[in-house]
Amino acid sequence: MGKIIIVGIGPGSKSYLTEQGKNYILNASILVGSQPALKLSRVLGAQPNKTYDYSLGMDSILAKIDSCLQEDRTVTVLVSGDPGYYSLCSLIKNKFSQDKIKIVPGISSLQLGLSKIQENWNDVDSISLHGRKNNLENCLLLMKSCDKLAILLGGDVDTHLFGEYICLNDSNFKKRKVTVLANLSWDSEQVFETTIEQLSNYPPYENCILFTNRESGEAGDCNSTKVSFSDKEIIKRNVPRTKEEIRAVLVSKMNLYRGAVVWDIGAGTGAISLECSSMVGPQGKVCAVERSTEALEVIKENKSKFQRNNIEIVAGEAPGVLGELPPPDRVIVGGSSGQLTPILNYLNQLESFTGPVVISTVALESFYTAWEFFENQRGWELEIKQIQVNYMKTLNDNISIWAGQNPISILIATKFSNSSTIL
Repeated sequence: MGKIIIVGIGPGSKSYLTEQGKNYILNASILVGSQPALKLSRVLGAQPNKTYDYSLGMDSILAKIDSCLQEDRTVTVLVSGDPGYYSLCSLIKNKFSQDKIKIVPGISSLQLGLSKIQENWNDVDSISLHGRKNNLENCLLLMKSCDKLAILLGGDVDTHLFGEYICLNDSNFKKRKVTVLANLSWDSEQVFETTIEQLSNYPPYENCILFTNRESGEAGDCNSTKVSFSDKEIIKRNVPRTKEEIRAVLVSKMNLYRGAVVWDIGAGTGAISLECSSMVGPQGKVCAVERSTEALEVIKENKSKFQRNNIEIVAGEAPGVLGELPPPDRVIVGGSSGQLTPILNYLNQLESFTGPVVISTVALESFYTAWEFFENQRGWELEIKQIQVNYMKTLNDNISIWAGQNPISILIATKFSNSSTIL
């Protein structure tokens, strides 16, 4: 039976290659890897029958691996560092059955780099910008919220581009100290400390890790790390906003998790989008769908105020704009502008979407529209709740009364699926 052996070769020098990894390389008949990795295999004395370079492109590489498996041949794939840390391993696992894969761990650049500065890494957050230039926004968000952060550079992101982006987008970080850990394990290795604004004074390094931590006395950014919000904090203007007590229930019923994609349809002020963005984290995304020009401006202001780079503002009316969005894991519907049935029809036709979809309604007509829709659909489990929040109101110095608010009807619909997993 064909097999894929993924070998972590460490930071690059053969001195950091494990003995087990070396043995797999020397016994390989088919080797796949980058040019430096294949060069290392030749230095070790490997004599494979075939080699495939990553420069062929990932689609071609995966096709070559698949072809070898069909012929019951074993392919040894070389990845830098450790396979479990930002490597091709994830792509291979998504493409091929796990029973065909064997992983041989290696020493990651994070381990080696932090050992150079005698820093523990069990409490370090990390993000990769290697070939992921679009992750710069999330990186800035993590710098605001994490005590210790390791940043992997590479590809089209080097130290100069990184420093320029950070200084341009948040001048408060210009003086933040950063340790550069470049060309680890090689003769050209560089380890030095500077500030982000001074990175441009050094040569541009791309094969490196940047390590930064919040300095003693440096305050965390409260807005970027908040997970819930009072009504008075959220910019409203003349746009309807879901009350904070109702938001707490709605968000809890969405059963969110890190990395989830959320559609907030009829986002209004973006208040629910803000709370969802906290729960799904930088790896997740919240698509705030809104048709009102005024509301879109308010969402933009709230996104900026609370520095939520994982909120994507989508201008337009649902369900028309939904086809442009990434597939959802969770959906919440607030305002629907009379399009509730078409929206629910659209969600019902998404094969990979199992819910929950959470619908909040004030008007009886909207409630009955949603209720009747799911009652007439097979394969959906429906949970219905009604909530009313009352506030104490002082009339004068001697009398206070309860001021009742409109009751909110909440429908939580989850699609039956034999293969679905409760998260």
